[in-house]
Amino acid sequence: MVERAELPPISLHSFRRTWENLLRRAGVDDLVRRSLAGWRSEAAQAIYAGVAKDERVKAVASVLEMIESEDQHPESTPGGLKRKTPN
Repeated sequence: MVERAELPPISLHSFRRTWENLLRRAGVDDLVRRSLAGWRSEAAQAIYAGVAKDERVKAVASVLEMIESEDQHPESTPGGLKRKTPN
């Protein structure tokens, strides 16, 4: 039927991966997601976890914001690192 409809092949794993990631992005707790999917361990759950492109972009943007904030407030660098000040 999938071939007749000219759809790409889809596996049950694809559905499980989508389910896991939709729940995670909706903010559902790890334990609840494992229970709903029937996974007994974090390792089993991790097989289906993924990170969407927009989540990666948001993470990088957060780091860039932090760096820009540090440039404005050099005394508050993480880890107590000393910044070189221009002469």
